[in-house]
Amino acid sequence: MRTIKLISLFVIISLLLGGTALAESEYAATTDPSHAVFGARPLGMGGAFVGVSDDTNAIFLNPAGLAQLDKWEITSLSTQILEKVNYMLLGGAMKMGPGTLGVGYIGVTAPAGITRNEYGTPEGTSISHDSHLAVLSYGVNMTELMEDSSDDMGTILVGANLKYLMKSFNGIDGATGGGVNLDLGLIFKPSNGYFTFGAAMQNVLQDGAFSWASGTKENPESKTKIGGSIKLFGKDSMYQDIKSDVTLNLDVEIAQATLFHIGAEWKPIEMVTLRAGIDQASLTANEASNNLTAGVGFNLGGFRFDYAYHTDENIETNTTHYISMSYSPEDISSLFARTEEKKEEVKKPEVKEKKSSEYDKYFYEDSKEEEEEVTDVIDDYFDGDSQTYIW
Repeated sequence: MRTIKLISLFVIISLLLGGTALAESEYAATTDPSHAVFGARPLGMGGAFVGVSDDTNAIFLNPAGLAQLDKWEITSLSTQILEKVNYMLLGGAMKMGPGTLGVGYIGVTAPAGITRNEYGTPEGTSISHDSHLAVLSYGVNMTELMEDSSDDMGTILVGANLKYLMKSFNGIDGATGGGVNLDLGLIFKPSNGYFTFGAAMQNVLQDGAFSWASGTKENPESKTKIGGSIKLFGKDSMYQDIKSDVTLNLDVEIAQATLFHIGAEWKPIEMVTLRAGIDQASLTANEASNNLTAGVGFNLGGFRFDYAYHTDENIETNTTHYISMSYSPEDISSLFARTEEKKEEVKKPEVKEKKSSEYDKYFYEDSKEEEEEVTDVIDDYFDGDSQTYIW
């Protein structure tokens, strides 16, 4: 009953946060580069990651998930969108104090035309639009901090991002701008459950939070995602008899249009993970494209290589390949544990104890009597004159 109440409270808070994303504003919107691209792992699952957020990608999708990391981790991504837009992502996280600290950076460079003189004649100087996003993130497990928390309460994780977004049009004097903003994240895991719920609101601060040097103000695009993840197979899952890990994820994005992100992750063997998903993107207020995604991950000795293939139903040339490289030091004790498990799986040959039969008993006694007789004969033969025989 208590778990149901907590889930209901979680949903209400998430919906209240989502309502602010739909509020009308007098300011025009400016894009946030973290909304377009993040790590290859969540991209391979259609962007459905708010309820998962168990690696460094949580910095950009749900900072509450950082509290799930028990050791430091770094990640990177590089790609080119529409064969023209260069995109780079860096992130790192480590335990600090009662929670986990994360630091992230996203850089985007896109061509934006050429300069023209007062008569409209091109002058030949290229213009590029640059975006730089710096993120300071922190996630903490609130359940561990609450002394009166009970076992049936479940696990509550919270997190926040402090962000600085800077944009510029290189080639145009004074065309620069910047602004500070805030992201909030929440994850709830029921006790003894195989599912999780997550919510994240990006760019909470509005009312002209981004300012250009000219004095023009804009609002960074705000959105809220509510999601869930359920583990079907594998350890601590719905069906534990099947050993291969399979997880299903669903995110609902609340912005000017309601969008769905659906994804799945399957680990057939320890080192390989396969992914697939559907990533909806808004075309109009009432229309969305269903973009198919797929991905694969390889994990060896703490190094993780993730690849994602993302289609664009509306723009064929926007089908993009994403590659992420990550590293987290593998726990030596876990390596030993896996080794011991494998040793236990190898059956030792059964050694049967030989039991003496009545025949063996009689045979032993007869042999002993014969040995004593032979010894007596030898003693009699050499008795008293053994020194005259040379051996």
